[in-house]
Amino acid sequence: MIFEMTDIVKIEKSKFFSIIPAFTCMLRCKMCYHWKREPNLSEAVTIDKWKEFLTEVKPFVEKGCQINFAGGETFSHEGIFELIKFSNENGYASAAVTNAFLIDSEMAKRVADTGLQRIGISLDSLDEETHDYLRGIQGSYKLAMQAIRYLKAFNSGIRIDIQTIILGMNISGLPELVEWVQSNNDLHLINLQAISQPFDMFPDNSWYRKDSGVLWPKDIGIVLEVLDHLIELKEKSYKIGNSVRQLKAFKAYFENPDIMVKKCNILGNSFEVDYYGNVKFCPMEEIGNIRKQNISDIFRSDTIGLVSRRIANCHRVCHFGINCFFEAANIESFQ
Repeated sequence: MIFEMTDIVKIEKSKFFSIIPAFTCMLRCKMCYHWKREPNLSEAVTIDKWKEFLTEVKPFVEKGCQINFAGGETFSHEGIFELIKFSNENGYASAAVTNAFLIDSEMAKRVADTGLQRIGISLDSLDEETHDYLRGIQGSYKLAMQAIRYLKAFNSGIRIDIQTIILGMNISGLPELVEWVQSNNDLHLINLQAISQPFDMFPDNSWYRKDSGVLWPKDIGIVLEVLDHLIELKEKSYKIGNSVRQLKAFKAYFENPDIMVKKCNILGNSFEVDYYGNVKFCPMEEIGNIRKQNISDIFRSDTIGLVSRRIANCHRVCHFGINCFFEAANIESFQ
């Protein structure tokens, strides 16, 4: 269950990791500035290199490990279909996240042909105007709804999850969205994520104080009321992916956004490889690059030992422990 990467560091094999073949995104989301960046195509990982990596990383992950294909917009990369199919043929469990903007009937057929097992669709509100405003492109709501129908039509067994960010502009409509997921037989569950500093924004721990209320809620009392209601629904076995403990942690976070991760256990739980091949356990810490190194050399390098010690002693105000890696972290003000 564990492999030794240095004389000091022993880490359990991962059951989950993400790769990011796609850089570009056609949306202009308020909670992400990634679309403002221009990719350096000459330094992107090729499909052949991704395949080589997926073959070589097997000894370092659990059998049947889940791969999450992400972006940018995942399906903006022409080679993504070939890559998902390759991962399934090699024993991985495949998942993808998407804004669904590109998923028409033809693309839904291509997705089905890959054997993709699980897909998360970003949807922030049942109010079309609210969703489109947050995602920055008119029509994104209609396309997301359309994608759900197409995906099920061509692959009835695919698991479809809704991915929703809790933020100021949509907080009042979240109970309605959860009820809609609960009543929709095409949907498996809804995963909620607390708003944090927009992706690719220059680090600023006080960013939320400068927000107009679109992202960071102005009335925290409403947030707490809504989260209490969602906790009640979760306890009634509603299709909410978050644990009750995490929903309670969201309450503590919105009351005190400077909440700290007391102990980060991210090592061994997951890792990420980005568009340029950078391998990261913590999103803030690179340990190597698959375009320049073999993955076995990366996982056995001195660098990973140094990085692991920095992670173990990290005292950043970090929101990854509130969202994606909540179950792998101890939250100081929520015990």
